Amino acid sequence: MVTYKQLGYLYRSMQQHLKATNCFKKFLQLAWFNEDIGAELDAYENLSLDNFYLGAMQKATFYDNKFKYG
Repeated sequence: MVTYKQLGYLYRSMQQHLKATNCFKKFLQLAWFNEDIGAELDAYENLSLDNFYLGAMQKATFYDNKFKYG
């Protein structure tokens, strides 16, 4: 699970935000599977940030609201 999170950070640092979002989506799926609320919130936060960098403001806002309000 942590591997996908670290890969997401790596892709973000290389400015490959689409690949980063794919890693964070997989991280989110694993957080759901493991019922890990902290990891789920972390995935929402990172998905929001990378979608912002991609210019997908609607998705960024969606994930930001999921992070803030659950």
